[in-house]
Amino acid sequence: LMRHLKQEAGGSRLRQLLSHLPELLDSADEQKRHELMQGVRMLESVTAQVLAAPDMASVVKILRELTPQQRHAIVESLPGETQQALTAHLRAEKAAQAAQLGSKVYAPAQQSLLPALCRML
Repeated sequence: LMRHLKQEAGGSRLRQLLSHLPELLDSADEQKRHELMQGVRMLESVTAQVLAAPDMASVVKILRELTPQQRHAIVESLPGETQQALTAHLRAEKAAQAAQLGSKVYAPAQQSLLPALCRML
């Protein structure tokens, strides 16, 4: 359902929000305008860091420093292949942790990729 809604809406919720940014800025007072622009700059900076990261471990480290809402927005805006690589990395990380603790291997049921991915972080 989420994939369908994303396709119908023409992209991620972050892209939708950014497409309405001029309207939001016009209707906001000076303080809100400043806060909105700070948020946009921060998300832009973090997205650039994620895209420039040398490996998935670096991406995970960056994403873990964010709030759940920020993390969800960033992950949702990543290409599908990157989301899949991130999921594979996190599953391997969980499996390695489980093996060190002597418990059974982490094997989540197949479900919607994005919410599961954000919870894994």
